[in-house]
Amino acid sequence: MIAFKKIYISAKGFPNQVEVVFVRGCLFVSNVKEISVKSNAAISAYGQIHVNTGVQDASSHRLIQMLYEGLLTRIAQAKGAMRQKDVENKGRKITEAMNIVAGLRDFLDLERGGEVAANLDSLYDYIQRTLMQAHTRNDPAKLEECSGLIQEVSGAWKQIA
Repeated sequence: MIAFKKIYISAKGFPNQVEVVFVRGCLFVSNVKEISVKSNAAISAYGQIHVNTGVQDASSHRLIQMLYEGLLTRIAQAKGAMRQKDVENKGRKITEAMNIVAGLRDFLDLERGGEVAANLDSLYDYIQRTLMQAHTRNDPAKLEECSGLIQEVSGAWKQIA
């Protein structure tokens, strides 16, 4: 029997509660309902990741940070699959990464976010296109570029807390 713990949290930026489940030290995040299709895809693509902080106190800020972490993980996994010539896994991991980026874009409030939100939207668009190029050209340097950009944004996001 697998032990698990399920909790529900409300976070600013999410229309309803988010379901968070811990199974064997791994975290699964899904929305109970009414999160947009892109955001739900991002959270689903985020999938399973080890975390050191409790989600009981997670804010929307932390949830976005977790998406960044999941994105970096998927890019690293795609790069590993590329090195191993595992085309199927490479495609799956790049698709998951692109879904996370689409979700991050969907979370942006372009009306209230002003220039910062518009710049992030442009950056996310660039990352999605670069991920696609990495996939079609089998180019690990493109994955490195995306990873570097996300690390910069993620670092800045951490500083906001």
